[in-house]
Amino acid sequence: MSATQTHTRAVTHRGTVLAWPRATCMAAAVLLFGGLCVAAAARARVKHTGSLEKLSFRDLAGQKQSLSAYRGQIVIVNFWATWCKPCREELPMLNELAGEYGDKGVTFVAVSVDEKKAWSQIPDFVKREKITMHVLVGANAGTVAKLKLGNEVPATVIFDTDGEPVGRILGEARRSDIVSWLDWLRGSRTGPKPPAEVKHL
Repeated sequence: MSATQTHTRAVTHRGTVLAWPRATCMAAAVLLFGGLCVAAAARARVKHTGSLEKLSFRDLAGQKQSLSAYRGQIVIVNFWATWCKPCREELPMLNELAGEYGDKGVTFVAVSVDEKKAWSQIPDFVKREKITMHVLVGANAGTVAKLKLGNEVPATVIFDTDGEPVGRILGEARRSDIVSWLDWLRGSRTGPKPPAEVKHL
């Protein structure tokens, strides 16, 4: 595997830090500064883009899927990885909510940041964990950063029916974090607006 395909990661007590490809870090001359590599590379290369229409990944059969297909619905996009313990602990809760809200104009999508060589393991993981929500692959550290979700997984972004991001959860989401947004968006945006960003890091 080439340097441009290799990512590093460091596990924290709340999540897993995603680093940029080592070649990118070297180009930015910050490789020796560990965690600073992510921030410096992000500043140099990341153009933030939040629209749902600009996001596309692969399904478990390898077919390209654009999230623009879900425009008109509230969409919860969660970034996770098979090697991330907080992600594995969070997924059952998200999957449960997906079942509860599936007929209420809400779609949940779990997008893996696993490297391509690990994609073949994901169907077995999904089956074993009884995950029935939409599962896609092909995200990476750049995807997470472009959505202003920092450099850790799990991370979640909430899109309104216009396909625009309205809420972000950095770290392992709580059920209440998600439900508060769903209630507000489905309730004609009345009452106090949930916080635009929640951190559980």
